[in-house]
Order: sequence, then structure tokens, then C-alpha cells
Amino acid sequence: MRTELPLDERLKNIPFPDPTLNTVDSPIEQNYYLPERIYTSDDVTNVKLGVWDYEAKKWCTEFIGGSLQFNKETRQIPFTTTRFAPIAML
Repeated sequence: MRTELPLDERLKNIPFPDPTLNTVDSPIEQNYYLPERIYTSDDVTNVKLGVWDYEAKKWCTEFIGGSLQFNKETRQIPFTTTRFAPIAML
């Protein structure tokens, strides 16, 4: 005989990425791709990327490293990060 579990036991919200396990020891290399529809000026020296900090509820730049040099031809910004969370250009 099969018993059905109550709805609250069948459906469980699992946050991703897990906010308790979102930092790593070694920086991970990544590329941020800027879509063609986003305008950039000729002066791209002030490129900033941020990682969402769940505890502080704000964008944080301290987990971002690397050159952060925007390549206008490929529209890529190479960077490193030690935190797995949403990343945005600020």
C-alpha cells in the first residue's frame, strides 16, 4: 500500500546557490560577456563587477579579482572570483 506524503513534504525549496557554501579557496577564472545592445563609451578603464552578498543584501566587489580589462572586439571582461553567486557589471 502506497502512502502519499503531504504537499509540504513533497515540495521543498532548495536555494541555489547554497548561501552557506558559496566561497572557494582558490579564485576561479571566468569571463563576463557584455551583450551588443549595451552601449559602452571609449573609456572603459572603470569597469566594475560585483557579486551578490546574500547576508548584506548588496553587490560586493571584494570577491572579484583579475585584470577586469574590457575587450571591445570580443565584448568580454576576464575576471576571477572566490564566491559563487549572481555576478553583475556595476
